[in-house]
Amino acid sequence: MQWHHGDPGMESQKQAKKEGSVIIVAGASGVKPTRVLSKFNDYLERRNKSAVEVVDLEDLLVKHALDDGVCKASSTFQKELETDQPIIAVMTLPYPLLKRLWEDAAREACSQVEKATGNGQDAALVLHAVYFKPDSTEFVPIVDARSLQKVKPRCVIHLIDDIYDVYEWLKGPDGVFNHTTYRDCSSNTEFF
Repeated sequence: MQWHHGDPGMESQKQAKKEGSVIIVAGASGVKPTRVLSKFNDYLERRNKSAVEVVDLEDLLVKHALDDGVCKASSTFQKELETDQPIIAVMTLPYPLLKRLWEDAAREACSQVEKATGNGQDAALVLHAVYFKPDSTEFVPIVDARSLQKVKPRCVIHLIDDIYDVYEWLKGPDGVFNHTTYRDCSSNTEFF
């Protein structure tokens, strides 16, 4: 004999509706976490497994910026949009506006993740952990990890580039370690 508190049918309904898991996949600019997850989903599908729902917070950040009235009125932002990467235009915006746009995008991303996991699908929330401000040599601290806690991530995976690739990128044209960008470093300085 089995003892049930309340409606015995509810227990079987709870077991039938399993929630999906959430992982956060982060990385520095240039790591391309969405591409990594696309390849992972291809791998899963070749093995007849369900793909992971990918929610890209950066895409949502760009979408919110494109829809924002202040951004639409900014000639600097509109000029930067002519580049091939809209996220670069977004990073030229003033910090308080960037922070608000990121928070709006994070809320929408969390909502999309909750919808997917509520339907039993695993989800990956993709974001860059830090952003580089293209008009200076500063990193932009707009990420608020607390706002992502509501999706109860099972783990965080932080992708990194090969250190030598990162070094080459940083000392390249307009890089942090380029002697024309950051005058304290000469072009022949060795860090390794």
